Amino acid sequence: MPQETPTAWATHYRDTAMLTREQIAHLRSHLPCSTSYSSDQPSHLVVKVPWCSRTLEWQVLSSISGGGPDIVFDDSGFRPLLSYGGSPLSESDLSQVKTLLLQWGSTTSVEGSQNAPSPTKHQLLQLLTLLLRGYRSHQHARLSAAGSSHTRLQFELSTLPITQQTEMMYVEARDGEPAKACFGLPIEPLDTSRLTHLLTTSGVLTAPQAGPASQGGPGTQQGQQEQQQQQQQ
Repeated sequence: MPQETPTAWATHYRDTAMLTREQIAHLRSHLPCSTSYSSDQPSHLVVKVPWCSRTLEWQVLSSISGGGPDIVFDDSGFRPLLSYGGSPLSESDLSQVKTLLLQWGSTTSVEGSQNAPSPTKHQLLQLLTLLLRGYRSHQHARLSAAGSSHTRLQFELSTLPITQQTEMMYVEARDGEPAKACFGLPIEPLDTSRLTHLLTTSGVLTAPQAGPASQGGPGTQQGQQEQQQQQQQ
């Protein structure tokens, strides 16, 4: 492998730092997560994603030689790029991930650099979205294996709605703590438009009474006429 010159490294440092800031802004505006980024390490991005009241910590490492980034997961059992049926990703998602990595940086170029294509701001978000989908499948498979001997867990998995917002995780027994099955489900919006009417008709709430102004108070026309008549008398 040819050695990179200091000039090449400086160019990559500048371009990657500028690109990473753009990608982070786009990523954080579309995916609930936090990121840590250092100008001293522009190729090292730590993405923290809330998951089942815990935090996934994935490291996205850009390569000076170009191409798609390497991602280090905090779950050694999660291997999304395994082929021949070993990947938790669907065939379609696996194909998209490989296409993203192979074509990383082929759509745009950083201004002022020569032959240095850079990924668009959308590619990082697309990549992590696909990987999170695979991580959900990975955890579902782990829970299914653990549920083979637990009837209750089998029931929970069979009734669990699997959506893009569903979170699940199998936490292994550790330090005297038993193994756990953790779930995070989205809460559907509740329509409360008829709640007041229901409470009123059931007697829980009383209907609002008309104020003094509607009965001829001093601020109404009727009240002003009564005041004038009293003054004339």
